[in-house]
Amino acid sequence: MAETKILEYLGTGRRKTAIARVRLASGSGKIVVNGRPFETYFPAETLRATAAQPLTVTGNVEKLDARIT
Repeated sequence: MAETKILEYLGTGRRKTAIARVRLASGSGKIVVNGRPFETYFPAETLRATAAQPLTVTGNVEKLDARIT
């Protein structure tokens, strides 16, 4: 049986003692922040729009899944 590899992009951001890690993989547009659904973590629509803006501008909202810690 052939193995299929999932292409995954990793990103890290640091500021003082805080570290943010983002993993982008092909998928259906699901975003998970610290193990919680995107809508639960960011309850206000304006916060969700700001957080998802990079995916929206590049046209990848429905193409990539994001896991953020």
